[in-house]
Amino acid sequence: LEQRVCHNYAAAQHYFSMCLKLEPNHSAALTNYAALKLKLHDPLAAKTLYLRSLEVEPNNLGGLMGLAFLHKDTDTAAAKGYCLDALRLQPCNSWLLTLQSSLGEGHVAKRERETHTHSERDSKALLQLSTNCTQ
Repeated sequence: LEQRVCHNYAAAQHYFSMCLKLEPNHSAALTNYAALKLKLHDPLAAKTLYLRSLEVEPNNLGGLMGLAFLHKDTDTAAAKGYCLDALRLQPCNSWLLTLQSSLGEGHVAKRERETHTHSERDSKALLQLSTNCTQ
């Protein structure tokens, strides 16, 4: 039974779609559907769903992490910004710390998202928080 259920992406898409029709602001469904879309090589749909999840729940860790991952190879400034936001929520998250390290340290470039950008002071504060995680 498990083999028939696992990796049934068509069924998963169907159920996420149905769930979001019933409850369009379900942030976990939006985030998980976005991850599925990313797995199915549909980054535009994934980005749309991740952004929608952040409209519904601005501190949605999964949405922030998904967008950081989505942008890591194409828009380093955006990836750094989303990573920084996610690290504010979970400063000792090893996946985020690894991503932050791979993106390079220093000033997080401005990125447009909702209503704010990050300053160098914010970056230094988070760098200090992440340093505390390793001590």
